[in-house]
Amino acid sequence: MKNFILFTTLFLSITAHADTCWENFKQHTSQLMVSREYQYRVQDIGFVHIPAQGKAYTMDGTKNELVMLIHGFLGSPNELRSIAEMMNKEGYPIYSGLIPGYGATAQVANRYSKEEWLRWSTREIKRAEKCFSKIHLIGFSTGGTIFHDYVTTNPDDKNIASVTFLSAFFNYRPEFAGAMQVAKTSGVREVELKWVFQQVPVSDARVIIDTPETYLQTAPIKSMFEVVDLGKANADRKLPVQSTVPANALISMGDWVSFPDTQAAVLKKNFSNLEIRTYFRPGHIPHQLMLPSVSQAADQVDMAVLDFIKRH
Repeated sequence: MKNFILFTTLFLSITAHADTCWENFKQHTSQLMVSREYQYRVQDIGFVHIPAQGKAYTMDGTKNELVMLIHGFLGSPNELRSIAEMMNKEGYPIYSGLIPGYGATAQVANRYSKEEWLRWSTREIKRAEKCFSKIHLIGFSTGGTIFHDYVTTNPDDKNIASVTFLSAFFNYRPEFAGAMQVAKTSGVREVELKWVFQQVPVSDARVIIDTPETYLQTAPIKSMFEVVDLGKANADRKLPVQSTVPANALISMGDWVSFPDTQAAVLKKNFSNLEIRTYFRPGHIPHQLMLPSVSQAADQVDMAVLDFIKRH
């Protein structure tokens, strides 16, 4: 009887600590958004506020396993909301973070470096680990690159239960090499996306123009090359041993942003416990393969992500 009472007391104490920690985590997340908005206003006098759909958000859950998500270039946390809501319905608490510089303007985004993104993501993971001993990472495009960097440079972090890569960015398609070189040498810092997509119509672009509350409508060129450099650094990294963290890669062979062959090659090289799922339906499964509005494989992607995380 005494042992039962001790066990019950200990369990309740741990549960109370976890609940308090999570409440503090959520409060700090809200404070970060207030601080970020103030900083953005200093950096761009024309900036007003981060749209409600573009802010970092949390969702309460019944499980003691956190799902942490990071969006892609031009985007914001709202980009991954459909997957976040699906995971939350299964009981997982959610944290979807906002990459520093995003959710504002191209001028603001251009002020942030890849090093600042990596320091931010590490801080956020460590902050989450104070509340959860089991964390599942889901990164889309640049978010996938950021999580790849963390997992491959922190091999001793045993709190990372799994990592899911959605169209992870390591390199652009070879067809764009010429255009990227022009962009790099032109000296242009910002480009209106609507004009770009009129010149080069690709299915991957439609959702960006259609949802300005989620995506920047002007591309920050300096920030774009920070993404390119981060992708290359991760693609070229030579690990002493492969990561043993369970990894899940979902790749659209029709991706016109991140080169599918490079995605597969880099992840095969760096993860010993890797599952790869490829999707191919020309014009119907773009870079944003998880978005129902543009991808015919969105439901399949949702189920693949959920199944993988449940198994780990």
